[in-house]
Amino acid sequence: MAVTTGRTDAALGLGYAFEVLPQLLKALLVTLEITLLGSVVALLLGLLIAVLRQARIPVLEPAAVAFVEFVRSTRCWCRCSSCTSRCPASVSPSAR
Repeated sequence: MAVTTGRTDAALGLGYAFEVLPQLLKALLVTLEITLLGSVVALLLGLLIAVLRQARIPVLEPAAVAFVEFVRSTRCWCRCSSCTSRCPASVSPSAR
């Protein structure tokens, strides 16, 4: 009679892990692309706002100051939850 430990390849998840590895690598690539794009957009937006604050243009400087103060005075999760609750179609493909 053979003694089994009850642990199989499926229980350890190794077979499944190797099965979904290509999908995980594709998802990793998408994540890196989104991270890079977000970083570039944030850098450009920050540079634009800094230039607007330093330019002393009467109409644009108060708008830049108001934006910076709004961002500094609210928590990130408040802004994110507000945006996602108002724009669900942009967040979830199933909401379309």
